[in-house]
Amino acid sequence: PLEFLDIRSFHAVLDGQNILESVTIDPKLLRLEVEREIKGKLLLARQSFLESDGDAARLLGILSRSFAALRVIFFGIIYLRENRVVRDARELVERVSEHFGLNPAVLLEVGRARSGELKPSKEEMEKIFFAYLEELVRLAEKVDKI
Repeated sequence: PLEFLDIRSFHAVLDGQNILESVTIDPKLLRLEVEREIKGKLLLARQSFLESDGDAARLLGILSRSFAALRVIFFGIIYLRENRVVRDARELVERVSEHFGLNPAVLLEVGRARSGELKPSKEEMEKIFFAYLEELVRLAEKVDKI
């Protein structure tokens, strides 16, 4: 459901009939996929941390991949909660944070580190990483209750 929602929301018909017009997204299945994806990202981040041996560059890579995947997950969450499409990444973070009591500053800090705007030391990177994991845990617990 997440992929169909993403495709349906961002596709452009170049020629012919819009075959995605009739695709319906079952909210129950979308919620299940969102839950599974969040828990999967959390598990993968924890496992990757153990494999990283605390290397700051590797931690940044883990956060970058995880944060990029969250965009689609957040997109699905906002669709479930507000029945609308939000395209802006910052707005997605802010809306999801508002709905679930997350700290948007932590998530946005990961985005800044990912873009190179923030150059954290090894200690700062670990602090960011663990704060990010805490937000994912909080989100996973609350998505269970949607």
